[in-house]
Amino acid sequence: MFGNRPKRITKLEVFSTVIFVIIMFVMGYVSVMTTTHTEKPGWKTYRNGEPEPNGDMQKTTEIAISQLVPQTNITQFRILFDEAHYPGYYTGAGDGGIDNYYFMLYLEILSQGHVIDILNYPSRIYYETLSNYDLLVIPYTHNSYYYWEIDNIENWVRNGGNLLLLQNYYADELTNMMQRFGYEIYSDGIFDEDDHVGDNLYQFDGVNIGNHAITEGIQNVMVSEIQGIIKPAEADEIIRTDWDGSAIFYNTEQPAKGIPWMCAQDDIDNNGGRIVYVTANSLWDNYNYDNYYPHLYMGDNCQLAINTFNWLVDRNDTMKIDSDNDTLIDYRELYFLNSDPYSNDTDLDNLLDIFEYENGLSLNSNDTDNDNLSDFDEFYNLPTDPIRADTDRDLLKDGDEYFIYGTNATLKDTDIDGIPDGYEVFNLMNPLDETDAELDFDNDQLTNLEEYKYGGNVNNNDTDADGLLDYDELYIYYTKINRNDTDFDGLMDWDEIFIYFTDPRDRDTDDDNYSDRLEILEGWDPLDPDDPVPRPWVSSPRPTVQISISIFSILVIFPLISTAIYIRRKKK
Repeated sequence: MFGNRPKRITKLEVFSTVIFVIIMFVMGYVSVMTTTHTEKPGWKTYRNGEPEPNGDMQKTTEIAISQLVPQTNITQFRILFDEAHYPGYYTGAGDGGIDNYYFMLYLEILSQGHVIDILNYPSRIYYETLSNYDLLVIPYTHNSYYYWEIDNIENWVRNGGNLLLLQNYYADELTNMMQRFGYEIYSDGIFDEDDHVGDNLYQFDGVNIGNHAITEGIQNVMVSEIQGIIKPAEADEIIRTDWDGSAIFYNTEQPAKGIPWMCAQDDIDNNGGRIVYVTANSLWDNYNYDNYYPHLYMGDNCQLAINTFNWLVDRNDTMKIDSDNDTLIDYRELYFLNSDPYSNDTDLDNLLDIFEYENGLSLNSNDTDNDNLSDFDEFYNLPTDPIRADTDRDLLKDGDEYFIYGTNATLKDTDIDGIPDGYEVFNLMNPLDETDAELDFDNDQLTNLEEYKYGGNVNNNDTDADGLLDYDELYIYYTKINRNDTDFDGLMDWDEIFIYFTDPRDRDTDDDNYSDRLEILEGWDPLDPDDPVPRPWVSSPRPTVQISISIFSILVIFPLISTAIYIRRKKK
């Protein structure tokens, strides 16, 4: 007759709703505050480590190029690193995708003096752009190349350009590019069963590595998934799979005997162009998650990277510039040794840079070991070690021994009294007086020599402050004079001897598998092995999960249940 009256909303339901809204707000706030934003590589020029937006940009129609390092007056090669076609491996952080790990190979290039320019998205590759560079690096690129771009790259290489391509079969355009030079690629990944060293991580060595300038000094290479290459006759095999059949295809599990996966081709069309083709796209990245992928510093991967670049730009023949004639090449002084390539004695210490380099001395400091003695004096005038601040290891710097204490910097115990010079200095003894070793500075009936041997303090008759004289500890109680709890049971040695009558050298005096301290805390007798077993909650951590469950119930479960009740009542 009067219809159904709507039920009132109870205070409990209002309270539950408010709590639920607060929880959602807090969770949303935390989510926003913890969200990170990573920018894609942009137009930046780096000068001395400081970014300058839009600085020194080489910009023409549809071309965006950024330079990672400034040029120097040292002869350098110019390298273009293609990041305009969605690479899987960036020189920076990429766009955060799962494949966009740091690609650290360029750091190795920079350390040897190259100029690195980055071709940024959405630029295209023009022949005029390539003509300004010695080397083009294409690092595992996903996105499409126009056919006219491939034409430009091919023409540039055939006219003397150098190309490094790290790529597998996924990009059809790049497969088409390499077909221009006579290469084909296997579509099945390859790995080596015998050399498997972790999930998707394999080691190739020995019979796998060819004899080539690129492989000089290379013993083993770590790699993840690879593909095989069918190469033209004029190309050299750099690294290939085993001949014994242990290398197999991923999908077919058929042997992949002797199939190359890194090749090099020299003097394209007799115009000097070079190609290195690698079908292991992560060979030189910096990603290493539980050894799931290789990275630049695994095995000889780093050296392989350096050798590859040196060969591509023929650096070994053209970069041997030595301005100061000290037999240290300029780019090595500038980028490896931090020395002056125009001075054969960078630190002006009368030691030539090459001499310091060969003897492990600093090229830019006249006191390599910072002991207040010059490298020249230590090497020629003194018998001390110029690369060790404390030649005799007596805890005194060589310079301090000569100029402050008058001790022998090459003799640990100048007065030959059995106590090192450093101990005597730090404990107010005379390192030049052999008689003070038999004295007893603290009147504890132990000579200074005995205190040194057993770790005591010659100026304190109770070194460890446990209430027991050093002499008594050493010859009566047989405890440590420099540790107030000899047996590490949590009880001071004095307390064990005079209060609890336990053994200060045995943490479980009655051998009942309970430490003396635990028994005392529980009111048991540390001298009686037949005490009752401890209560279940003793020596076990209190469960904290109940607190977590209670908080979870209040903050989440309770509001959800209340909401469900409210909805159910509304339906009625």
